[in-house]
Amino acid sequence: METIKVRKVFFTILNKKLLLHPKDILPDTEQEALYWSVKKWGFLSRTSLLAEEGYGSKTCGLCLFHGYKHPNIYLCEECILTKETGIGGCVNTPFQDYDLACRMDNPERRRKAAKEFYELLHSIYKKYYGKPV
Repeated sequence: METIKVRKVFFTILNKKLLLHPKDILPDTEQEALYWSVKKWGFLSRTSLLAEEGYGSKTCGLCLFHGYKHPNIYLCEECILTKETGIGGCVNTPFQDYDLACRMDNPERRRKAAKEFYELLHSIYKKYYGKPV
């Protein structure tokens, strides 16, 4: 198994907008993209702040990796999450419940869904890369 260097990323919420730091960077590999996604959902599962904007594809490591290789086209079929779930667009994942909980302004449900998504992504990371993040 090859070891790669994974750049650290950080998330904050400012004025109800989820921000990725450093901004304007893209993951170099799918492993790094998945790592970023795991970290993002871990952060969202622990915060009580509501991110009304940016919790979707704009801050998802996997979407950034697969989507921005081809401007304005998200290639979900190439995504490791799609390979695991069999369907693209994060359909049938806890992301859908998180999105609904945000629109319902239900913080408890939102954190629960974020934690479930974190656990799903973390298990996929372990399966493919053999080590927890």
